[in-house]
Amino acid sequence: MAEAKEVKIGVKYQLEKPVGETILYEKVEPHIGRVTLNRPDKHNAILTPEMFLELRDKMQLGVDDDDIKVIIVRGAGPSFSAGDDQGRPPFEAYGGDPKIRPPQSVRITKMVQWVKAFNDATIYCPKITIAQVHGWVIGMATQMVDACDLAIAGESLKYAHLEQRIGFAGLLPFPTIIHKMLTLGPKRLREQLLTSKVLTAEQALDWGLVNKVVPDADLEEETLRWARGIAMHSTDGLVIGKMQTMLVLQNLGMGLMETANFPIHALFTNIKWRADELNYLKSRVTEGGLKESFKAREGRWKDKSGF
Repeated sequence: MAEAKEVKIGVKYQLEKPVGETILYEKVEPHIGRVTLNRPDKHNAILTPEMFLELRDKMQLGVDDDDIKVIIVRGAGPSFSAGDDQGRPPFEAYGGDPKIRPPQSVRITKMVQWVKAFNDATIYCPKITIAQVHGWVIGMATQMVDACDLAIAGESLKYAHLEQRIGFAGLLPFPTIIHKMLTLGPKRLREQLLTSKVLTAEQALDWGLVNKVVPDADLEEETLRWARGIAMHSTDGLVIGKMQTMLVLQNLGMGLMETANFPIHALFTNIKWRADELNYLKSRVTEGGLKESFKAREGRWKDKSGF
């Protein structure tokens, strides 16, 4: 009998390529830089912490080039990004597994390091940012889109907070909850998080989550058209305007939410599951793998709610 193949998820999970190849930066033309999430076979899933740190470094290349006025963020392959890589989510990245419970100090300090890198790359980027989105945009990827100044979508867009079904249950542990509250209002924000419904491109446009929808074949050129138009502004004016936007967000509680979310996420990783609740993150390690656990999770939701 052949031995069962070891499922390398959890603390054993590793990137399939050097981290420097998972996120790319290029200067497309004068004044316009472009960052590409480059794990197309994985729907550009974001592995913590390596890709958070890499995203910060690649975005910084555009920030440091004074000629760059606009940075486009896009995904290679069929999707913009499926969000956090469930092969090794943050809890496991700092050493947790079904038998190991890291101390709160580790949970908080590691999240401070990683999340600040993500926030510096996105929310606090002093250049104008445009998300060029298509296919799946899930969980952490929605935070990236929310943090960009503008978002242009292809018709294939599927925007969803499916990460809520692993236990977040209405918790959005990132300061971009300020963006979402301003965009959606309290009721739609809670609807999006608690139901985890998938929004189409047109629904995302109607809800104010993207600025324009075009056929996928036109997406790259349309995004560049917007970037070229914005680049007509003065460099100094754009940066000053971005700083004012950041000050407004800080006045609305952005900094407070950033700090509060570190202990909040630590609390989330200490959830006690009841007997009739599916602990998805545990089951994918102990009961046969990622795909099987995902199917079981989504099947339960569809059977009970139809969402």
